[in-house]
Amino acid sequence: FPPIDFELRDDKFGYFSMKENEKGELDVSIENDKKEAISFGSLLPEGYKIVGNIYRRKIAEEIAPEYAKELGNFADTVGDEKVVCLSKEFAEQYGWKNMLSVFHEIGHAEYAVQNPEESKAIKHAINSKSRYTIDLELYRQLVDLKSKNERGAWASAIKNFRSVSKKLGLPLKNIFSDKMDFRDFVHKRLASHKERYKYKTLQFFHHIPEEKQNEILEEIEGLFTRQDYGKNPLGFSEEQAETEK
Repeated sequence: FPPIDFELRDDKFGYFSMKENEKGELDVSIENDKKEAISFGSLLPEGYKIVGNIYRRKIAEEIAPEYAKELGNFADTVGDEKVVCLSKEFAEQYGWKNMLSVFHEIGHAEYAVQNPEESKAIKHAINSKSRYTIDLELYRQLVDLKSKNERGAWASAIKNFRSVSKKLGLPLKNIFSDKMDFRDFVHKRLASHKERYKYKTLQFFHHIPEEKQNEILEEIEGLFTRQDYGKNPLGFSEEQAETEK
């Protein structure tokens, strides 16, 4: 986990950077071609901080070893600290689109603050893993809560993405070619959760009647499939929107 030092630069668009200090705290910012900048940290709820690889190594070694294999972006309360942990690998893989992923993790932090009881219920279910792997109703509650959490985080991400892009005058077409490109980006990430819970359903509850299994699988399909993300939420121009037809 080397310290993160990452940047994207486009003279016609702007500058995006992720710089990690010796404490593992990450300064993430976006700047337009006029040198006007916004720090992603300013969008976080009170009490949260953005961290990188040094902090990831710390929690992997001292607090939660399971994070040693977690290379993606995530937002969570780890020990006594509330963090949004970002990955250089994601930034390298997705380029400018990674901005939306960062906003998504900030959205998870916002959702946790706005829905504390739901967040506690998710933590409780996950911490009692032996229960939710055998208790079908608890498992269904967990999947429902996780889907609400994901949808809430994406709604927040879209709102912040639009707001920051508008404030800095960043042309959306430089990040997503059209609304289909945007929708595919979001749907693929929702689909990863959908497939994970479908797999867990068959893994944990393989002994229940097939009819009941199918009912749960259909339920999961609906929870993690969002047709409304195809309705031009980023406000692409009509000319760009026509690419879907």
